[in-house]
Amino acid sequence: MISGTWTGPIFCRVESSAEVYPGGVVDTLKRGKWVYSIKAIDWGSEYAFPAGIRTNSGFESSTALNLWELSNDETTQYGVTVADLPGDFELKPVPNGSFVMAYVAPAKKDDQDFRLCIFQYPNQFDGDC
Repeated sequence: MISGTWTGPIFCRVESSAEVYPGGVVDTLKRGKWVYSIKAIDWGSEYAFPAGIRTNSGFESSTALNLWELSNDETTQYGVTVADLPGDFELKPVPNGSFVMAYVAPAKKDDQDFRLCIFQYPNQFDGDC
């Protein structure tokens, strides 16, 4: 159960993504859902802040979820019927390097210190017609 206080927004960069498979059973169905690795950006590496200024919170998550993907499944993604997509079009994950505003809430201590990390980013459909 997620019962902690929400923290955020934390400005992060998407590092990578992996498709989500319900129950951990890998199959060939595309469900339009991914789990993301994100990392707080270091403002000092993006902008010229004075030397010694701490600009990186050190936050990282390898289990971040995109709320925009929650209702996606193998037949409908973002309200679009997958079978009606032209050519080899498919929903793509949030691109690596994208910036997102993440929010985090801890689970109860008896839930192995899991932290739910969420963000919102509108994925894109892409492919060849």
